[in-house]
Amino acid sequence: MGLWLLITIWAQTGLAADVSVQATLSDTAIYLGDQVVLEVRINGVRDPELPTLSVPNVEITSEGGQSFSNSSISMINGRRSMTENFGYTARYQLRPRQAGVFTIPAITIAHAGQTYRSRPLKLNVQAPEAQDHLLVEVTTDKPGYVLGERVTVRLDVSIRKLVVDGNFLNVDPFFPNEPPHLQIPWFAGLGDWKTSSLETFVQPFLNQHRPGFYINDYVDQRSFFGRDRLEFILPRQTTQKTRPSGTFTYFTYRLEKTFRPIRAGTRTAAAVLVKANLPTAVDNRGRAQRTERVMASSEPLSITVRAVPSANQPNSFSGGVGEFELTAKANPTNLKVGDPFTVTLTVQGTPDSLLETVRAPQLDKQPELTQDFKIHTDPPAVNTLDDTTKTFTYTLRPRHAGVRTVPPIDMAYYNPATRKFRTAQSNAIALIVEPSATLSASDVVVTDTGKPKSRLGRQLADGLLANYTGPEVLVPQQNRLRFTPLLGVFLIVPPLAYVLTCLGQYWQRKRRENPERQRSKRAARTALASLATLDQQADANNGTLYAGIQQALTGYIRDKLDLNSAGLTVDDITHHLRAQGVDDDLVDQTGNLFHLCDNARYAPGGLAVTQRTHLLDDAKTLVRRLEATPLGQRTEG
Repeated sequence: MGLWLLITIWAQTGLAADVSVQATLSDTAIYLGDQVVLEVRINGVRDPELPTLSVPNVEITSEGGQSFSNSSISMINGRRSMTENFGYTARYQLRPRQAGVFTIPAITIAHAGQTYRSRPLKLNVQAPEAQDHLLVEVTTDKPGYVLGERVTVRLDVSIRKLVVDGNFLNVDPFFPNEPPHLQIPWFAGLGDWKTSSLETFVQPFLNQHRPGFYINDYVDQRSFFGRDRLEFILPRQTTQKTRPSGTFTYFTYRLEKTFRPIRAGTRTAAAVLVKANLPTAVDNRGRAQRTERVMASSEPLSITVRAVPSANQPNSFSGGVGEFELTAKANPTNLKVGDPFTVTLTVQGTPDSLLETVRAPQLDKQPELTQDFKIHTDPPAVNTLDDTTKTFTYTLRPRHAGVRTVPPIDMAYYNPATRKFRTAQSNAIALIVEPSATLSASDVVVTDTGKPKSRLGRQLADGLLANYTGPEVLVPQQNRLRFTPLLGVFLIVPPLAYVLTCLGQYWQRKRRENPERQRSKRAARTALASLATLDQQADANNGTLYAGIQQALTGYIRDKLDLNSAGLTVDDITHHLRAQGVDDDLVDQTGNLFHLCDNARYAPGGLAVTQRTHLLDDAKTLVRRLEATPLGQRTEG
């Protein structure tokens, strides 16, 4: 009877898992220099293989994603029905490189032999209108570069000086309490090019007694509520610029940032967008008589880094760019002909050198080595000790006795300062190589008939077909069953496997009968795993970190309490926790952490790395404290 009832209930339960793909943009019309977020929601697939997106002239960066799952149960006329929605939400950041109308193609995924597509989307990117009050220009300090040279990118923001009675005012031509807002995509970094840390780079522009600019919505984490925007004070100079409508005098504010490319190629510095509400006319007392809302953006800047010249490259060139020293050591140094030993080369570069470009020197192309040593063809072991030091460990064997040294090893590199190739040479290593031991025939076969021979000796001397006598040639013929470990495995494993299979099927049935309980039990483990992933991968200057923390905590509370609501606000969460009897201090801590994450999302480039770490640590501590609190009673949301 009980089994029939269970089958009946299960037959009345429907799992809604229709597969679909939905794509949405956070905005469909932006100015050149702005960015939008593309959200791809994949319904009905738990672990989808995410597609690679590509749109011409649009820089696309993946911001990760997160699985979602929620279910609801209804009873109608005594019939039980359960609906479960699950899937994955992926997010991408889109930054167009030029103005125009862009088409985001349909997002396609394949699942269970079927193909599913989203609708194509349109993104309108508009260049700001031409005007003479605010100009933005991005340039480099040189027209071209060779790998190893530093690249300096310059941003000039020019604002027309204010004029009173024909005289220029020596004051910043913008409102101190409403500074211009700069969106600089490469302010923190430019791809994988090396640059100084953000905390070090911004120090000269902070805490000065002059009006500044807002950049990328960075906020001062030391402020009471963590909402005060940082003002960056940029050096200024007076310039004159000719425009179609005439020649004007400006205050030009300059920002310079230096990068170190680690490979040849072309890199694009995305357009910089500046928004400002400027006073365009003032009276004798400096009061604004007219204001104007203006926007301006730079042109995207392509920077080409040429590869190291191929002409006159030495045979020992290993890709190094900069200035390097080479040392060598061997282990052991006392050996016989044919014995293997290791040679470790240590490459030491200056702080300005590119250690990433250094490849393993090819020892088999150095005749001084190959004539005395056999060099293993396996690649050497590579170990990077720090930003300036790398080691390569090779295996060699001496070919003959009398070898006294491992000769100096050459490694050529390219010096971008002199634009010439140079060669670093290691020290010679002293060796002692002795002849290897050899065996004569008499060491194996006893030739003296007066000495007894071993069985091997008799076989070698008399031949394998010789006849032998004596007890040692007798082999026991009786058969006995002996208990061996292998026999024990055959006797024990099959029954044990059967019992384990039955237990596994039993627990699977229990989990299917109560999916809410299983989600509740996995809630903490899932949340802590998500937070650990954020701790390892998230960028401190990217809003993904804070959104990820908020999503991990929301998913934990939803699964732990088995809430049916698809979206939860902070008020909803604190209400459900109080309904479970959670301590008020812990409820307040939860609400504060959600509010902090929500605020931080509007400042994705928060400068305080310690604050990021505190957010992650606080989130992990909160999950553990909630897990230690009796939760999981059904709460109707």
